[in-house]
Amino acid sequence: MIKASMFYLLLLATISGCATTRDPDPLEAINRKTFAFNEKLDEVVLKPVAKGYQKVCKTRQPA
Repeated sequence: MIKASMFYLLLLATISGCATTRDPDPLEAINRKTFAFNEKLDEVVLKPVAKGYQKVCKTRQPA
């Protein structure tokens, strides 16, 4: 009984946290630009470097 109550309380707290729409994020535009920059940096620079490192070091790939 206690486990079920705790589960529903946690579920309610999690769902209600996403339901606020009155106060939009004032930094949303900056956050979106930063996210887009980070995604492009990862695609163009970091992934190729990581793949090259794996080839040079001949690390094992997970199955």
